[in-house]
Amino acid sequence: MKKGFTLIELLVVVLIIGILAAVALPQYQIAVEKARMAQVIPILQSIRQAEEEYYLANGEYTSDMNALAVSATAPDGWRISLTNQKIEIIRNGGYAYYGFVLYFTYGDIYPGQPYCWAAKDNEKANRVCKTVGPKATDIGENDSYNRYFL
Repeated sequence: MKKGFTLIELLVVVLIIGILAAVALPQYQIAVEKARMAQVIPILQSIRQAEEEYYLANGEYTSDMNALAVSATAPDGWRISLTNQKIEIIRNGGYAYYGFVLYFTYGDIYPGQPYCWAAKDNEKANRVCKTVGPKATDIGENDSYNRYFL
């Protein structure tokens, strides 16, 4: 009797490995994006603290990053946007578009509450944001994106 595997047995093994890889790959991509997200949260917090210090000294928030007592730079694939009302750290990749927003205005229901936002039509970005916190349903719905508290 010959020893070895038949072609059918090898095909079944390859098929099982392919199915396992197809199931695991999306979860791996979400884990990678969550790690990238964790990388920028301390940057957001340091900018927020610098904005609060600037507000205490000057009575208003600034949109000039150079006026702040912090040297924050965004990692590759991210950009920082600073206005007198909010800080945004946004990732814009081919498949994901999500950001962290911290509002300073007092008109918002949750002033100073950081959250992740994702385009409603982008399933992958929503899955990434869902991993960081609960969906914010009572801070004003927008037709184009969802918000999730950090």
